[in-house]
Amino acid sequence: MRGQPKQGGSDARGTGKKRRSLELAVPNADILSPATCPPDLPAEIVPIWDDVIGDLCGRPSGSAIAYRTVDLIMVRALVEAVWSHTRASCILRDEGVLLDTERGPVKHPAFAIQKDSAATILRYSEMLGLNPAARVRLAVTEAAGMSLLASIGKQLER
Repeated sequence: MRGQPKQGGSDARGTGKKRRSLELAVPNADILSPATCPPDLPAEIVPIWDDVIGDLCGRPSGSAIAYRTVDLIMVRALVEAVWSHTRASCILRDEGVLLDTERGPVKHPAFAIQKDSAATILRYSEMLGLNPAARVRLAVTEAAGMSLLASIGKQLER
């Protein structure tokens, strides 16, 4: 019939593709405390998670770069990227950067994973203020904000 989905689980357009629900791996604040690594991550990630959370939680609460619960999504992406980078690096160390194939040597697929993971690590560490350059940049921004507040306070005292 016209306008009716075809039998066999097709969607309303009749393309034959089933719709999938998207399940995001977002930490649930009711179940997960900020310092706890999500249970679905590999055990090798726990020390990385703990280091990142420790750095974020160690910041002063009034700081412009203070940690917030929503940052757990970025922390998860960062630690997964570190784990992927480490695994790809181990594979490359064991198997080499080039693979011998019937058509000759080709670059190992783990090389692309390593490169993509490194870019992800850099991006998220910048956003979270977890590398030296980002910490300096955030500290300068915070100092500028504090001097602005001090000058406003002086103006109000007059």
